[in-house]
Amino acid sequence: MKNNITILLLMSVFVVVSCSTTRTTLSDNRGYKITKIENNDFLYIIDVTRNDSTFKVVSLKEDFEGTFEKIKTGGKYSLNLLQLYPNEVVESKDNEAKNNPKNSCFISIDKKVHYRLYVASNLKGLSLSSNSDTEDIMNRFGVYTIFCDACKDKDKFLFRLFVK
Repeated sequence: MKNNITILLLMSVFVVVSCSTTRTTLSDNRGYKITKIENNDFLYIIDVTRNDSTFKVVSLKEDFEGTFEKIKTGGKYSLNLLQLYPNEVVESKDNEAKNNPKNSCFISIDKKVHYRLYVASNLKGLSLSSNSDTEDIMNRFGVYTIFCDACKDKDKFLFRLFVK
């Protein structure tokens, strides 16, 4: 009888611990919510939120094979974000950005996104994909920072993003 009570008690504790762990994991991995999608000639600029934070993500418009889930405004997705700006490696390529304006655009970032810009290693265009090589992604971008009073207001910062 004591063995049965002990086993029941241990099983009850296991179930309670298991349920609480599952609930925590689900809330932590709820993903990023897509709040806004803008586009220009060669890339998408996507605003995403998670918890109380907002992130600005860029994704190149590119053709690729396969069928992947398309992201939509209002949806929640698991994104693998990599910080593109500020990033010393990306910023060191600023001479290329100055000399090739054809594949570049101006992007304004602000205090709301903590003056940061991201790419997602598992996003191609507006479709989820398998993870890409981090170094390959970072090598596709360069940043030319613009420091001038005419180019920024008190909460915004302007820079030119160059794509190879």
